[in-house]
Amino acid sequence: MGAAQCVFQEKNGRNGKGSCLRIESKSALGVIVNGAVTTGRITAPTIRPSGAYNQTVLSDSEFQLPFKDAPDSLVFWAKYSITDKSDSAKVSFLLHDNFEQTDPPRDQVSLQPNGAALKTFQTAGDWQRVSVPFDYKKNGKSNTHYLLATFSSSHKAGKGNSNARLWIDEVELIYNRSEQAFISND
Repeated sequence: MGAAQCVFQEKNGRNGKGSCLRIESKSALGVIVNGAVTTGRITAPTIRPSGAYNQTVLSDSEFQLPFKDAPDSLVFWAKYSITDKSDSAKVSFLLHDNFEQTDPPRDQVSLQPNGAALKTFQTAGDWQRVSVPFDYKKNGKSNTHYLLATFSSSHKAGKGNSNARLWIDEVELIYNRSEQAFISND
């Protein structure tokens, strides 16, 4: 049995121009499989969806995103098809050191990324601007080497709604100037 496609490019983005990403959940053998897009590798070590995770793979450039910056927030436009309590979409941007970060965390090291922008959300079925601040641990801004970014059509693997559809467009990282940048020595 082949894997069902869960990620698609759509020709009309949020403003009717360009394109956007559509991520879908599916039902396979009675189990809900969430669609996901990630900068890492999606790993499913067992047939139970709850055991699946995304991971930065340091030994393979296809599954890592080197990243040295410290953004203040993540902003994107989203449209989510589910409008009841049966499911929510999820975004996770984890900034981490030189180790194989996993999402969800699988060990003590993965529990403490340098910075994280995390959110589960719904949009009432319409396009909505979503802003998620990064939360940094002490000294987290200076130790970042990689970004593990994930958008998912369901916030919990193996649970939720098989009809969930998530559209993503115009993803941006926002950098705010500090007050010190405006102080003059005149």
